[in-house]
Amino acid sequence: MIALSLPDAFVAWFLRTFVKPVLAPRFSVAFQRRWLNATSALSLPPRGVRRSQVTLGGVPTVVFAPKDVALDGAPDRPVVLYLHGGAFVLGGPRTHQGLAGYLAREIGGPVHLVDYRLAPEQPYPAGREDALAAYRGLLDLGVDPGRIVVAGDSAGGVMSTDLGLDLAGGKGPLPAGLVLLSAAFALDAERPAGVGAEDTLVTAGWAHQATAAYARPGGVEHAILGGDLSGLPPVHLQYSEQELLAGDSRQFVDELRAAGAAPDVRVDQGPFHVIALLPGTMKRARLAVEAAADFVRRVTARPAELPPGVRDAS
Repeated sequence: MIALSLPDAFVAWFLRTFVKPVLAPRFSVAFQRRWLNATSALSLPPRGVRRSQVTLGGVPTVVFAPKDVALDGAPDRPVVLYLHGGAFVLGGPRTHQGLAGYLAREIGGPVHLVDYRLAPEQPYPAGREDALAAYRGLLDLGVDPGRIVVAGDSAGGVMSTDLGLDLAGGKGPLPAGLVLLSAAFALDAERPAGVGAEDTLVTAGWAHQATAAYARPGGVEHAILGGDLSGLPPVHLQYSEQELLAGDSRQFVDELRAAGAAPDVRVDQGPFHVIALLPGTMKRARLAVEAAADFVRRVTARPAELPPGVRDAS
């Protein structure tokens, strides 16, 4: 697909007019899934990237990789395990193929987009278990955990953090880093009227609907916000200043810093929830993907592979 550079205002209008109204409690989850899949043509993978359906640890996965890179990667290439967003009830390889494809192109390695089980059919902890199984599946393939970055957007950002916490708690070796895009750390939180009104996708009503379907004990933020974050690997975090969930990311960054971490933070001043979601449509989104890819390359590089200035500063 040839990348487009549509005006930000047009893309925001389109999302608010044709997508956001459907992501509401008055529509069934089944209808929301069909509608979101229908709009997935907004962002397709770029040219030069191929895909294949595989399984990791018994979990269905679609892997994207540059055509000159083996789908199972190479010892010197970074590997991303990607957990898609969709408020725990929507999304999958179709809705996130553009983001995954562009990310694979930018890192020069494979991106495994995990098709984990969704609520309400399979509520918590099904998705969390699938994420851990898929990560272990990469290790079973012989992938060095120091070459792996776990990434996710919105609800997938929560699942990526959960996976990091599970691994920090002894369930496996830590990956090289986490990439968290507009992560929904407190999806079910009560928010003051007017907060996030300009958000291109998420409403408070839909957030509450999805959280109830996910049925995580104590709410989505339980065991993340206010919990022990000291064992997490390096974190790259993105959010938009005007989105509904901006406060979630700000609080998470504050708690990471209080735990002694130094997260890599990129803040977009616009209203887009997951600014990186449509790289085939918006230049702004491609820049967000490039920033995430830069972090992936840095944290997975061996000292000898880094440019001298970066190596001396690390």
